[in-house]
Amino acid sequence: MQAWWNASPFCYTGFYLAPAPYHRDASWMSKRQVLLNQGWGFMPVYVGRQADSSYLDTETGANEADQAASLARCAGFPCQTTIFLDIETPHPLTGRYLAYVVVWVNELRNKGYQAGIYCNAENASQIKGILFGSVEFWVAHYIGCDLPSSIPSPACSGVSFAGIWQFSGDRNITYGGYPIAVDLNTSIYTDPSMRSRNLINKR
Repeated sequence: MQAWWNASPFCYTGFYLAPAPYHRDASWMSKRQVLLNQGWGFMPVYVGRQADSSYLDTETGANEADQAASLARCAGFPCQTTIFLDIETPHPLTGRYLAYVVVWVNELRNKGYQAGIYCNAENASQIKGILFGSVEFWVAHYIGCDLPSSIPSPACSGVSFAGIWQFSGDRNITYGGYPIAVDLNTSIYTDPSMRSRNLINKR
């Protein structure tokens, strides 16, 4: 990651909060300070229940928001950090699942964190329509390209309210001699976790 910071144009990285219901690998949980010292911003992701889960109710939503907040604290993310609930399906969501999302967002706020949603561009408007207050949206809409010659705007994702756009996935890219399979994102923020737009002198 230090080599990538030095050689790549990227200034933030995804950061899985784990173990979570649909992401058990906790290998990054002790790395926040190291990455912060290198200069990286973050997109903290909590992979909670998905639309096909059998355990969808408001109690589950509240409990998993509490878990997300606890994991964020353990990893070193301060209060008011934006944490993104990962919603993978591109299909319309059921009322039962949307109720889970509403409770998760509200309980996370009660724990002192800001809520974000990672979702497909196809159901972003449906999710936004049931939420109140400020919620950051990170949308996935792949356009099948590698790194573009100029930085695209999240507004080009087709979702006008998106602050972050994942426009390509599973790309094998090498910087500083280190190949990594990555999803490519563009954002209006240099550090989406803090909604920071500080200028960073990167090419």
